[in-house]
Amino acid sequence: MIVDGGRSPRGWAFPVRPTAGGGIALSGETRRLEESIWIVLGTARGESLMSPSFGSKLAQAGLAPGYSRSLGAAEYLAREALERCEPRIDVVAVHARFAPEDEKRVLLEVEYRSRSTGETGKTVYPHPL
Repeated sequence: MIVDGGRSPRGWAFPVRPTAGGGIALSGETRRLEESIWIVLGTARGESLMSPSFGSKLAQAGLAPGYSRSLGAAEYLAREALERCEPRIDVVAVHARFAPEDEKRVLLEVEYRSRSTGETGKTVYPHPL
């Protein structure tokens, strides 16, 4: 983490990428939380060998396109994974809907509150079925 000139702490961006000047791209607090949410939801439970309990069960859940119960299951699994794996936030709400252009994709809208700053944020994670 880098702290410079009184600005909020920054860390490496995800995915790690270079800047035009040849440095490493950095992310501020809000962006880091959003990136972390995407990492948690995009990692299947058991995928990380060093931390097998990290991640979500979304990939293993067998969610079905166009099936409304799949949306409720996706909301539950996303909330459970974030509450377990991301201690820097409080999950305010998770809303799932099928992507209008592709019913084989669920859009998970995550509303969260940063525990360190109290600021609220929202991100949408597109999960393929």
